[in-house]
Amino acid sequence: MVDHEQQPLKIKVIDFGLAVKDPAEYTGSVLQTLWYRAPEVILGAPFNEAIDVWSLGCIAAEILMNSVLFRGADEYDMIWHIYYKVGMAPEHMLYSGMYSEDFHNYSYTAKGEPVWKFKSSLEARKYKGYPPELNKLSDLLTYNVSPELSGEDLQADECDRVVFVDLLTKTLKVDDAERLTPSEILQHPFITMNHLVGTLEHSSQ
Repeated sequence: MVDHEQQPLKIKVIDFGLAVKDPAEYTGSVLQTLWYRAPEVILGAPFNEAIDVWSLGCIAAEILMNSVLFRGADEYDMIWHIYYKVGMAPEHMLYSGMYSEDFHNYSYTAKGEPVWKFKSSLEARKYKGYPPELNKLSDLLTYNVSPELSGEDLQADECDRVVFVDLLTKTLKVDDAERLTPSEILQHPFITMNHLVGTLEHSSQ
């Protein structure tokens, strides 16, 4: 934060020590802190700047929850949490992932089509990870609502949560090609607040 009192919303982005110019050269490398690591990085699949959008979504959820969204004990546990709350990686990502077989088994159907299956914890390791705090992202619609809110303030919070969960859902797509881009994030209603214009005029929000 540049200035907490005079400019509380101004943020200076620092520390580009791990920034890369050509992501293709780093496919399979360990990047990002574990709890904010994108699924394509964990699987060792090709990646691009969409991994930063994933991390942003994780941090945004954490600010609301006051706890980590994907609290993985290790990379296997991370993938389990991601699949449990968001959904499984698409086949093209599993095919291209250098480490996909560390987390999945695959077999073939009678037609010769491969079927990927996530390994059980007994197959992958010998200890349990952290239990999930949420079952799915939509649980955030009612998560940690302040009991002090009422009237239009409560309505404003409910409206904000709906568009916030929509934003999270679109930034936390397992398939990086489906994630919002930074430019699209800036146009999202949660950022523009268009959904609140001309409504709830008596709310402190």
